[in-house]
Amino acid sequence: MPESPLRRAAPANTCVFRARATAEVWSVTRDGLFYGDYLSRAEALGGACAAARDVEALGGAAEVRAGPDDTLVPHARRAPKPTTPAAPPRAARRRP
Repeated sequence: MPESPLRRAAPANTCVFRARATAEVWSVTRDGLFYGDYLSRAEALGGACAAARDVEALGGAAEVRAGPDDTLVPHARRAPKPTTPAAPPRAARRRP
């Protein structure tokens, strides 16, 4: 049976951030070394995702994994929706 892409090991040159709960604290590691402690899962994943984006901005490769099952967490920011330029104001009509 093929391995799930969510559980696949990262390539050797990829920086891996992991978020795991220990007691009441979420700990984040980078390549197995301490990166930071957070009080909530959302904060831990936010910090790990921001760090992964920083690595990628410098030309590296990164991934974020969470929980005891090492689930892959998407960390790319969504592109902002394109905005349409505001229509120019209508010229005031003069009444004869």
